[in-house]
Amino acid sequence: MLKKNARVLLCVSGGPDSVAMLSLFDALKKDLSLELFIAHLNHKLRGRDSDKDQAYVENLARRYKLPLIAAQEDVKRSARAKRLSLEDAARRARYDFFLKSAKELDIDSIATAHTRDDQAETVLMRLLRGSGLRGLKGISPKRHMDGFLIVRPLIDISRKEIESYLREKGIRPRIDATNLKTDFFRNKVRLRLLPLLERGYSPKIKELLASLAELLDKDYEYISVSQKSIFKRLARLGRKGCVSFSLSVFKRQGISVQRALARESIRSLSGTLDSIEYRHWQEVESLVNKRPAGSVVHLPGNIEAKKTKTVLAFAKVKEHRRKEQTHGPSLLNIPGTTDFGKKILKARVLSRCSCVSRHPKTVEYFDMDRLNLPLSMRLRRSGDMMVPLGMKGTKKVRDIFIDEKIPLSRRASILVVVSACGNILWLCGIKMSDRFKINARTKKILRLELLHK
Repeated sequence: MLKKNARVLLCVSGGPDSVAMLSLFDALKKDLSLELFIAHLNHKLRGRDSDKDQAYVENLARRYKLPLIAAQEDVKRSARAKRLSLEDAARRARYDFFLKSAKELDIDSIATAHTRDDQAETVLMRLLRGSGLRGLKGISPKRHMDGFLIVRPLIDISRKEIESYLREKGIRPRIDATNLKTDFFRNKVRLRLLPLLERGYSPKIKELLASLAELLDKDYEYISVSQKSIFKRLARLGRKGCVSFSLSVFKRQGISVQRALARESIRSLSGTLDSIEYRHWQEVESLVNKRPAGSVVHLPGNIEAKKTKTVLAFAKVKEHRRKEQTHGPSLLNIPGTTDFGKKILKARVLSRCSCVSRHPKTVEYFDMDRLNLPLSMRLRRSGDMMVPLGMKGTKKVRDIFIDEKIPLSRRASILVVVSACGNILWLCGIKMSDRFKINARTKKILRLELLHK
């Protein structure tokens, strides 16, 4: 992981793992001729305890006679401002701080204290969230980020081994009491799910998950090199932040390569794939294979994918279009709920007999077998048309608004539910499509309900 004479930034929180890493690096620094620095970010999440963590790390720096760079950030405020979970906001804040510190100190490598237990938890969490190969490879032992090498020297060491080492050395780290609460997803996996799997299914579940990550990491490295080669060959890089492909050539690639091309396009434009989920790949696949020319899919990171008759293009959305981007199509969770700004769409699948004939305007029923999945919801667009209930021909949505006396001030915020082919099922709370109405032959019904937060 490290070369001799390297300048290494040690990310130390004050907890058992990072304190053990600091102790180990101190023991090895002469043999490897390493120049060590300590970085600590106070997240301000636990009041006085967070300040005590910082004071503890400051004492460690004095004891080991190492330079320290420390900072504080109100992660709760950052999470609210950026609409992120507390976990995600804290992780982003840490890495931003580490990278900034590494630049200031002219660092070669950044070392974090992820363990084999962290690896097992990460793989299981991503499995539960429906991750693909890239996610299931877990935490890479080493990776490059913004020109720096990030290493995880404890990735093959268990938490029990670390605790034993600290007891042997007489080192008393700081203990974060929030790690014992199940408010966060990772803590639920660590404290409830993994112990259940160990007791009832596989005593070596952590080792198995960590081994899976190691195997997939090697496989993914090979696949990634091959896919990047294909990307360089097929992608056309525009001057104004645009990556495009011949639509016919893109379609001829296998689904794995298509996803890789989309992934590399997004990464090259936004610099990250952190917010990209499986549902976003589904939307891109629907755009390529089912939606008509002229369709657009909005993706995280201010990226939009647009399809013409001959081209599939990925582009960075300009600053003045951010408002439009935040209201891009959202794939519906069926069954389940889907957030869209201040509104929620709740979807349930019912049997024929459970449908009621009378219902409020915020609820509508559709023949499930006639729908072209996946469904998505978005805001109304200029030129939208549909077949209103009771009619056979199409009608402009603008004219439906006029007929229904919908005020101009409301029209821009009305949600539209569309099929994978782009057909409108429902102007939420106003009118449904005649194409997808239930009848005597209907066997399965989709119930949609519009709710407000």
